[in-house]
Amino acid sequence: MPFPMKKIILIAIVVAVAGCQNAEKESEMKIAYPETKKGDVVDTYFGHEIADPYRWLEDDMAEDTKD
Repeated sequence: MPFPMKKIILIAIVVAVAGCQNAEKESEMKIAYPETKKGDVVDTYFGHEIADPYRWLEDDMAEDTKD
């Protein structure tokens, strides 16, 4: 037996309201990122220099990255 349209609309409204409340709570939360070092790696792409200060984090097996 299919859901009546009123139940579907009610479920959609409840989900939308719950989603809005979660979004408000997330915007109030502040994330405290750990301090980390920055490297001086710079790549050149099509004549533009692009800094990549966190290149050292790409090695996920390095001791510095684990720390």
